[in-house]
Amino acid sequence: MNVLASSNWITFEARDQLTAAYQFLRRVEHRLQMVADEQTHTLPDDVEAVERFGHFFGYASRAAFAKDLLGHLNVVQGHYGKLFEGDPTGDVELPAVDYSAGADDPRLLEHLATLGFKKPVMVAQTVQQWMVGDYRVFRMESTRNAFVEFVPALIVGLAHAEEPDSAVTAFDRFLQALQRGGRLISLLSQNRDLVALVALILGAAPRLGDMLARQPQIMDG
Repeated sequence: MNVLASSNWITFEARDQLTAAYQFLRRVEHRLQMVADEQTHTLPDDVEAVERFGHFFGYASRAAFAKDLLGHLNVVQGHYGKLFEGDPTGDVELPAVDYSAGADDPRLLEHLATLGFKKPVMVAQTVQQWMVGDYRVFRMESTRNAFVEFVPALIVGLAHAEEPDSAVTAFDRFLQALQRGGRLISLLSQNRDLVALVALILGAAPRLGDMLARQPQIMDG
């Protein structure tokens, strides 16, 4: 929620409301599972059972419980509608961070810091080089275009590495050494959980990273 708010996808008020709704609904779920002694997410069908559950949850009546429950559900539905249902044609996109802006963009720096990078200026400068720099792997325009589309997911993946800032530096070395990488970029973009693993390998085993740069097809295995 904090990342969505700091990236201007939702307001901070929406963040607080959605967080409160999540916490409330999770408590409801836990109480339901305590009553049913099984993994269930469904309220009872009959009025008396809901009344008993409301008392178990700490409410004086079914109506009081229903008022809070429906209030949170309506809040969630409202925010969901603003994000995803206001544009049936799909022409309007959510606000995106401009990764090509470099360290001069405070919004990008804030976004990177929120993701967990301790050196957002360095990361922003490095990513800007990825977008516009002269890397051999990007000699084909189609490869660069595919990579640019992959950058947001790549940054999130690198942010999940044990040492995010070092992972960015290691990935930059890898890109500089890479001769061709269209298939590798496609593989990583389709298997995003691999990004943090690749970052770990590049940081912990530089020689293996050099081998991958020379023979990226090894990554298929």
